[in-house]
Amino acid sequence: MTQLPSRLAPMSRLLAASLVFTLAAGYLTVILSPQSGILKGNSDFLDCYTAARIISDGKAGLLYDVATQTAYQQKILEELESDVKFAGGVLLYTHPPFAALLYWPLSRLSYAEAFLAWNLLSIMCLGLCLLLLYRQCELSVRPDPIGLALAVLAFLPIFIAIAQGQNTFLAMLATAGAILCLEQKKDLAGGVSLSLALVKFQFVPLFLAIALLKKRWRMLAGFIAGTSLLVGVSFAVYGVLGMRQYFSLLIKLPSLSSEYGFALPYAYCIRGQMYALLHPAHPAMAATSTVAINLALSAAVLWAWRGRWKAEGAEFNIRMALTIIVALLIGPLANFHDLSFLVLAGFFIHRYYGRGSHLKRWQPFNAAPFRIVAYLLPLVHFIVRARYPLHPMVWGMLMLAGQLMLTVEKAQSPRPFRRLDEPI
Repeated sequence: MTQLPSRLAPMSRLLAASLVFTLAAGYLTVILSPQSGILKGNSDFLDCYTAARIISDGKAGLLYDVATQTAYQQKILEELESDVKFAGGVLLYTHPPFAALLYWPLSRLSYAEAFLAWNLLSIMCLGLCLLLLYRQCELSVRPDPIGLALAVLAFLPIFIAIAQGQNTFLAMLATAGAILCLEQKKDLAGGVSLSLALVKFQFVPLFLAIALLKKRWRMLAGFIAGTSLLVGVSFAVYGVLGMRQYFSLLIKLPSLSSEYGFALPYAYCIRGQMYALLHPAHPAMAATSTVAINLALSAAVLWAWRGRWKAEGAEFNIRMALTIIVALLIGPLANFHDLSFLVLAGFFIHRYYGRGSHLKRWQPFNAAPFRIVAYLLPLVHFIVRARYPLHPMVWGMLMLAGQLMLTVEKAQSPRPFRRLDEPI
């Protein structure tokens, strides 16, 4: 995603377009293939479709009741003649209550039709997200559209997010909208947009901490207003009982590791790495080290945001890229499809190095580290993780965050230059 050319040569554009078409066709083939079982319930979309059916039957207040979800999901799998099974007996719906309302209209469709319809909407969100970012780029640093499409489609978490029928792209759109609103000094709208990113609520707290540190009161007011509206709608639909069950489920989530569709040992975050390394023998040490590392990373990000708030400055981009990466690392759970957020980080890194900052010659960061983390490490991760309790993606993102922190430090403390005619 970094240092993409602003214009490809004609033959390069033709080759890139061919690769885009090939990737898209390949992804569609995998999704429609009976061997993948995706249209037979072997995807994360199953829990969302289950939630839609529960609401459609007038049982919204029981949405977060495990027994109700289990009964409905088993019925859906029977309709699909599927042999898909999950540890705990159900792929549990744990998204916020307001998110389930997005799937409600799909309950009248068959599972396959609903899956494809949702993915169409999801891909539109991704396209709109990229369009907003593209248009916000200065003309001199706008990447070639075909090259951008290829870079995004070649990023494996993007395909997994589509294959799983996830809502990751909706959260990405809300996050990108919030950041771009801040750049345009529309803090109130930025806060409202960030509230919509609560569909992936585990990645939001770090942004709120930065807003509080920088005293962006209008942004916080917009976030509170947007969140209050979402909570109000949720109470109106689910009632006190339904919301109480949701908050009870949230309290239980940290204790879930390998049931109900959770796979904490394989999570792409600090908590997942510490759990895989230490939990079987030293659970207390795993929890303590997770908290300590997460606090240290959070403190480092807040330190990187010290100084004057200058949303129009080049450094704002590198700080946002750092924030996105660390938000993934310190989240309580990050699945492979959640790494799609790295597309946003890559875009802001590209913008930073394309603005022609006089500090660039002092930056240790270049395109190679991000490309390695984004395109090579996912493949290495699957190979290594199958044999050892190590998460190469987590370590790669840690090193990338370290380089970005060093970049911020260099940008804030440029080396002074002496004029040639200045006396020594």
